[in-house]
Amino acid sequence: VETNAQTIDANSPAATTSATIPGGTAKVGTVITVTIVAGEAGLSCSSCTMNGVALAAFALSSGTTYTATYTVVEGNTDRAAGGTTVSVTLTDAAGNSNSAHTTLVESAAQTIDANSPAATTSATIPGGTAKVGTVITVTIVAGEAGLSCSSCTMNGVALAAFALSSGTTYTATYTVVEGNTDRAAGATPVSVTLTDAAGNSNAARTILVETNAQT
Repeated sequence: VETNAQTIDANSPAATTSATIPGGTAKVGTVITVTIVAGEAGLSCSSCTMNGVALAAFALSSGTTYTATYTVVEGNTDRAAGGTTVSVTLTDAAGNSNSAHTTLVESAAQTIDANSPAATTSATIPGGTAKVGTVITVTIVAGEAGLSCSSCTMNGVALAAFALSSGTTYTATYTVVEGNTDRAAGATPVSVTLTDAAGNSNAARTILVETNAQT
């Protein structure tokens, strides 16, 4: 006599066939879709991670194919192509789970840069009196090489000729043009935002050091 209906599910889900991502260069905020091919429909993602982070938005796509997403968050582990970890364990309605699938297929090489450049240390000019046509060199000390100047201005004008000088020190130039704003010593505004190859940017540096008074 079954006081309540008795069902028995004595078979765990078949092994997951594959976990695949499209590949590319991922930066902070990038959402990567993982396509998971399983042995049956009706499964849930009981323990699923990529790059050590729990996958989100797990759903059946069609047939026995599921999708889930991994969003790159600041501070996650950077990964070279072929180096991203995955672990997918699927569970049926009765609570039976299959073995974790730990092989990640990259349709194209996948790199992850989950760390924005460190804050810019300083932006310095030599100082002096500048007139129309004067070229002022700004020396920018950053936390790493290989950066670009994604948004860099001085006196409200985009800096030019941004280049790595040595180590993690860069230079850029501001040329005074007729109609630019006149500035007293200590009053010239600067804003320097640096970006790495993956597209991650640091916070704008807005303090300008004048080795000598700049007008």
